[in-house]
Amino acid sequence: MSTAGTEKTIYVRAKRKNATVFIRVKKTSTMLDVKKEISDALSGGGAESSSSSAASTDVSPSRMRLYLNEKGTDILPDSSTIAQHEIANDNALYVVFRKAGKEGDDDDDDDCWEPVEIDDEMGE
Repeated sequence: MSTAGTEKTIYVRAKRKNATVFIRVKKTSTMLDVKKEISDALSGGGAESSSSSAASTDVSPSRMRLYLNEKGTDILPDSSTIAQHEIANDNALYVVFRKAGKEGDDDDDDDCWEPVEIDDEMGE
C-alpha cells in the first residue's frame, strides 16, 4: 500500500488577543499557506474560530506576522514550513497584524506591528 499523496495533516491553533482559530495544515505547508488559512478563517472561511475579534481588521496574509512563541521573539518567515519549525499537532502560533497607517513602512520595523497579546481566560 502506497502512502504517496496521503500526507498526514495536523491541527494548529492560531492565537491573537482573545481569539483562537483552529486550522488544519500539512507538515509541508509554508507559513504563507498557514497565513492564508488563518485569513480564510478570520474572514468567515473554512476553519473553526472561537471568536471574531478580527472582524474589523484587514486580515490579508500580507498584513500578518506569525510567531512561534507568545513572547514574540521568533518570527516565522513565509517560506519556512511547519516541519522546519517542528510544529506538532495542537501547537499554538501567535498572530499579529500590521498597525493601521503603517502600510508603507518597512516590514522589519517592529513598530509597524501589533505586539503579541493573548487574553487567555482559560489560564493555559
